[in-house]
Amino acid sequence: MMGHGFVHGYVGYGCGGLLPMLIIILVVGLLVYLIVKRPRRHKNHQGSQALAILNERLAKGEITTEEYETLKKIILM
Repeated sequence: MMGHGFVHGYVGYGCGGLLPMLIIILVVGLLVYLIVKRPRRHKNHQGSQALAILNERLAKGEITTEEYETLKKIILM
C-alpha cells in the first residue's frame, strides 16, 4: 500500500489535480479569444463587392462624384 493521498501511484489531491485544470482553462480561454478576435472576411467581401458596384455606377454616369464619395465612406465604415 502506498499510503494516504496516492491513487494508483499518482497524487489524488492537491497540485496533481490543480495544474491540469489550469491548463485546460488556459487552453479554452485562448480558443475563445482567438475565435472572438479572428478577422472577419465576410464583411470585407461584401464591402469589396459594394465598391465594385459603386465604381461601375460612377463609370456609367448613374451617380455623381459627390454621391460616390458619400457612399464610399458609408461602405468603408
